Parts: sequence; C-alpha cells; structure tokens
Amino acid sequence: MTKPASTAASNYVLRHHDVCEMLGVSRATLWRWQRDGHFPKPKQIGPDGPRALFGWLASDIEAWLASRRTLRI
Repeated sequence: MTKPASTAASNYVLRHHDVCEMLGVSRATLWRWQRDGHFPKPKQIGPDGPRALFGWLASDIEAWLASRRTLRI
C-alpha cells in the first residue's frame, strides 16, 4: 500500500488486501462486516464484467474509523 504525500485529500483507492492490512483483520471479517452493514461497501473502480475491480476510497475508510472512535468515547 502506498500513501500520497498529503493524506488530507485521501481519495486514493484501497484494495481488499490494503484494507485488511490497515485494520488488522482477515478478508472474511471484512466481508462479514460489509454483509452485516457495519462497514462501507467497496465502489467499482473498473469496467463492468467478470473481472470488475472494486476498492474503497481512503477517505471512506478514514471516516469509518473516525465514527468508530466516537462510538467508544
């Protein structure tokens, strides 16, 4: 996973392995969170078809993390 010099404009795309590594969870956990509505669903970043690519905007993950922090306070 590579990060831009400025994370203020965090509109770069994270793939499954990046998000799993960032959060310290397995792909199955990430899928379960999505299924249960506890985690944002990925956005399609490639063309339609059998090999469509999906990922998350880093800003979406950062917003999700921030919302989780406020729930714990």
